[in-house]
Amino acid sequence: MRTFYDKDEVARKEARRQSTLKWRRKNPEKVRATKRQWLKTEKGRKYGYAYQKEWIKKNPKRAKEIASKSGKKYNLNLRLACLNYYSKGLLDCTCCGEKMLQFLSIDHIEGGGRRHREEIGNMYRWLISNSFPEGYQVLCHNCNLAKGFYGQCPHKLT
Repeated sequence: MRTFYDKDEVARKEARRQSTLKWRRKNPEKVRATKRQWLKTEKGRKYGYAYQKEWIKKNPKRAKEIASKSGKKYNLNLRLACLNYYSKGLLDCTCCGEKMLQFLSIDHIEGGGRRHREEIGNMYRWLISNSFPEGYQVLCHNCNLAKGFYGQCPHKLT
């Protein structure tokens, strides 16, 4: 049995498709914004999760790279927020004035940092979610280690 198509209808659909493609190429920002809005709907979220799972199965190496990179960026932003808050925007060691970001850390003023970190897990996330509680300061790793071993930093002795 043959199926007959209305040639005008086929031509109309093709013209509409071409017009839509042309508009999408011309307005990529609007297309992205619309897609973002759609992905916020329940149907969009379900589609997004399913698509993401499938993509991760097909591209495990790339997915791991992306997750690692975004995780590092996320943790760095948390760390910067905490260091910035506790150093009052100066980003330096309270004791010696060290300014290299790689050397700075958060110190429990009263001690007990190891036990506290074991209880809470991610220190920076905990500090932010608890609205930056008192009792913490920014020290460089040298001053923090000396404080832990000797009770006070050598800079305080002189």
